[in-house]
Amino acid sequence: PKWVDWSTILSKEPVDKFSKVVYDLYTKLPPRHCEYRELICRRSGSVQENPTPDTTRNYVDMDGDGGPCRIVLNVYKGSKKKGQYICTAPKSLVEYINNTDALDGDYVFPRARRSPSGWSRCVGNVFQKLLGRRATVNVLRKSYATHCFQSASHMSEATKKNIALSMGTSVLKLQGIYRKI
Repeated sequence: PKWVDWSTILSKEPVDKFSKVVYDLYTKLPPRHCEYRELICRRSGSVQENPTPDTTRNYVDMDGDGGPCRIVLNVYKGSKKKGQYICTAPKSLVEYINNTDALDGDYVFPRARRSPSGWSRCVGNVFQKLLGRRATVNVLRKSYATHCFQSASHMSEATKKNIALSMGTSVLKLQGIYRKI
């Protein structure tokens, strides 16, 4: 079956570093589409040299002062309407970038994983190894949204809007498409 319950997804964590990064991007953060596939590394020195935020790409803003690193998403489905989305980067992603010695402007993930199909396959493979069955990006999104709706019996419109925004979707799609009954 394609459906995987959110508690099942959270019940196991991968051991290898790359799989941990992918797992964390889709479980420690509300699962989004494939926006992470083309993340660029932006080092803090470049922020001081060029303080104008790059609004044409998605990047990880690495903070050399030890503060929280941020994922900044500018290019995603609905970005023209919703605008830039910023969230704290999972620790595993920051460690992965630091271990690869990525320079300012480098892609975070290897070329083979940056196409939409390559990234989707990568995510599916990580969860296949972990759960014994494939969990695609869409399955993860539906499972998370269903978990959110089942967890709160009376969810405010503001809460629904925040969940939808964090997933890069609209409240209408969140309620209609992603809610499993």
